[in-house]
Amino acid sequence: MEDIESFSTKLRRIARLYTVSLSNLLNNFDINKYFDVLLILARQNQPVTQKQLAASMHIDKSRIVAMLRYLQQKQYVDIEKNPKDRRQHFVKLSAKGAKSIPRINEALIENDRIISSNIKENEFESCLFTLSIIEKSLINVV
Repeated sequence: MEDIESFSTKLRRIARLYTVSLSNLLNNFDINKYFDVLLILARQNQPVTQKQLAASMHIDKSRIVAMLRYLQQKQYVDIEKNPKDRRQHFVKLSAKGAKSIPRINEALIENDRIISSNIKENEFESCLFTLSIIEKSLINVV
């Protein structure tokens, strides 16, 4: 049991450190989190619902609502009620959000370069591959 808790703790710590490092690279932005939400929205050809976005990120709807509220206040996303179903909200990148995507992608590449600089390329690729297998395994049980 101790190893599982240790693995979980290490993943959370790495995720936090990665986000802080990314935020430092993007210090000219007026946001310091939720870059992953913007990148997911950038890959969409049409607005998505909050429910769809929450499902794609494997988080609950109340959590995505808080994230989107923050991004909306900073004018990175637009949220509109579905005229056919007022309970449903569509989310899309705003002009400011769309303009931020190239710089976020550059920062991701730079961040990956920084974190992989002390390990061999094949070790980094193996790590990413292993994390993908773990993610797929977990998706199958939740």
